[in-house]
Parts: sequence; structure tokens; C-alpha cells
Amino acid sequence: MICFQQKNSYVEYFSRLYFEDIFMRKVLLLLTVLFSSISFAQEIQKQIRSTRVSKPPIIDGVLDDDAWKNSDVAKDFVMFQPTSGIPEKENQKTEVKVVYNDEAIYFGAYLYDDRPDEIPRQLANRDSFSTADWFGIMINPNNDSQNDTEFIIQVTGNQMDAKSSASDRGADFSWSAVWDSEVTIVENGWIVEVKIPYSALRFSNEKIQNWGINFHRRFQLTREQYTWNFIDRTKGVKQQYAGLLTEIKNVKPPTRLSFSPYASAALDNFDGATTFDKSIGLDVKYGLSESFTLDATLIPDFGQTAFDDLVL
Repeated sequence: MICFQQKNSYVEYFSRLYFEDIFMRKVLLLLTVLFSSISFAQEIQKQIRSTRVSKPPIIDGVLDDDAWKNSDVAKDFVMFQPTSGIPEKENQKTEVKVVYNDEAIYFGAYLYDDRPDEIPRQLANRDSFSTADWFGIMINPNNDSQNDTEFIIQVTGNQMDAKSSASDRGADFSWSAVWDSEVTIVENGWIVEVKIPYSALRFSNEKIQNWGINFHRRFQLTREQYTWNFIDRTKGVKQQYAGLLTEIKNVKPPTRLSFSPYASAALDNFDGATTFDKSIGLDVKYGLSESFTLDATLIPDFGQTAFDDLVL
């Protein structure tokens, strides 16, 4: 009888260990799935559907146009630096809408801030960063995770644009395009409206296109920067973390043709003799295809005309 009781105690002891082991395994599995889901959620490529409009919005810094009413919203920004992965604050959230027509693509951003009077607003020249908050649009029409076209608007209204590539990990702010933007400061933040003509972008002639896109927001006081699609600074480059702008339909690349005229004049007076020399000319850029551009100069004056460095 004593041996039987002792045997039962052994069975109960090992049974308890067995069930405790199963319970701990389930807990560990649940924690693993939970943290994997959080990590995976941060790396998911977000998408926003573009909306074609017949009447484009007026670029005045006020989001009251009918074009914005039924548009999808890009939201839930995540900190990019100095710390990665922290969700945006509710009182400083960002919402972006995208519409397009046959001429251009349009962006409307509402940048919430419960202390708009404290936003730094230092003025600067075009393509120059200053002590001011800014909002950036990074577009990659080819969606190749390599080449971005960047459009940045500071809270002062100052514009910056650049070309960036994954190969050099930098941005070329010497590149400039013609585009429109307007900023309005409101009681709970500031608003940005942007119009980017297709002439400022390079894209294919496909009927339905999906473009790579990401949005950046910089808080100058705290040095914090947030992005719509999460960027892991420990892996790869920022071009590889673009979200997706979908359902751009039936837009045609415009004719890429630009003219840059120039003129020079010189007056020389020496020993009673006066000579006057003048010269005019024209630089022409014409897109032969999406891959090739013709550069030509008519009546060149090599003493006055500077040549840009070409990089292949």
C-alpha cells in the first residue's frame, strides 16, 4: 500500500512537469508570434490608392476642394530617426491624400501640431534647409527601389527638390523642376498642397501604373523624423522602403523638351578704339525616349557657357 502511494506521487509529479512544460511552450510560442507580427507589420509595404479627378484642386493651402473628399488617406507614420519604429503622436499625426489628372499629380497633407506657434520658421533660399519643419514627398515612378525624385516643402513655403539614388546614398539638390506648392498654418498644425506636373517626372507609358512613394515629416525642435512607410535604418537604404501608390491609369508621359537661351555682350575700349561684341545662343534638351535625352547647343559661346558635370 505504501509503495502504491509512492508510485502515484511520482506519476503526479512527472505529470505536473509535463503539463507545465506544455504551458511554457505555448507561452513562448505566443510571444514569438506576437513579436514576429509586430516586426512584420513594420516591414509591410503600405499602399494608397490614387484617385483621378476631373476638376483638380486649387493650390492654395486649403483642403476644401471636392477633389479631396473621396480620396484615400496615408496615415499612421512611424519614427525614422533618431529612434526607429515609434508610432507618431496623436497630437502630431500626419495625413496625406493623392489625386491626379491628365496634367499632374496632386498632394494634400494635413500636418497636425497642437502648438503651431512654436514651429520653427526660419527663412531660406530655394534648395536650402533651414531651422524649420518640413514635409517631403519621395516618388519613384518606376518602383525600382533605386531612384527617387524628392519634393520637400518647409513650413515657410520654401521649396526643395532633388534626385537621389540607392547607389550613392545621397541627394542631388542641384536638380530643379517647376512645380507648385502652398502652405497654410492653422490652429492645430499646418497644411501643404502640392502640384507636380508630369514633366517633372520620368515614367513609363503603361495604361495602369503603380509608383513607389514615401512621405517624410521633420520636426526641427525635437530632431524627430517620421515616414509613412517604415524605414529600418539598420538594413539597406531608404529607397528600398517605399510604399505603393496604386491605380494610376491612362496618363501619358509628356514631351520632354526644354530650351535654355543665353546672351552675352562685351565692350572693349583701348587706345581710342572701341569694339563691341555680342553673342546669343540656345541650349536644347529633348527626350528621345524614356532612356535617352538629346543635349544640343546652338551657336555656342564656349567662353561664356558652363557645362554641367555629366555622370553615367
